[in-house]
Amino acid sequence: MLTYLVGVAEFSHIIAGSVETLFLVATGERTFLQYLVHYMLPTLAGNITGGISLVAALAHAQFVVSGQPGQV
Repeated sequence: MLTYLVGVAEFSHIIAGSVETLFLVATGERTFLQYLVHYMLPTLAGNITGGISLVAALAHAQFVVSGQPGQV
C-alpha cells in the first residue's frame, strides 16, 4: 500500500531521482544551484519527514500490539 501511495502521488526518492536530475546538470540543461534548490533540498526534506513518520508509525503499532512492557 505504501508503494502504491508513493507511485500515485509521484513522490520522488532522493537517490533514485538524483540520477535523472544530475544528468540534466551534466548536460548543461540545469545548473547545480537549480538542482540543489528545486530538487535536492525539497526531496531530501520530504524523504526525511516520510522516513521518520513511517518508522514512528511502525514502532507505535508494534508497541500497541505487544501491550505494555512487562505484560504477557
